[in-house]
Amino acid sequence: MSAELQSFDEVLGRSVSLIHGELIERSRIVDALLDLRNTTSASSLVEVIDAALRSLPGRTTVRSSWWQGIIDELNLAAELELNPS
Repeated sequence: MSAELQSFDEVLGRSVSLIHGELIERSRIVDALLDLRNTTSASSLVEVIDAALRSLPGRTTVRSSWWQGIIDELNLAAELELNPS
């Protein structure tokens, strides 16, 4: 695993810890997405992050299920970066 992807994985792991209940403060998700974006230059990961930032729901809170879906997409994109077909 490259140092960049390892750093991305660490930040992604911290992002999972935002899930404690049904709702998450929107600003915390924005911060997490920007932190993730700053750790990678992989176009597939940046695309997922940018799409998440554009489609971020809510004014002050976001459902944890939405955030979990984004985390799942990021995990899949990172896996594809590691093991391209």
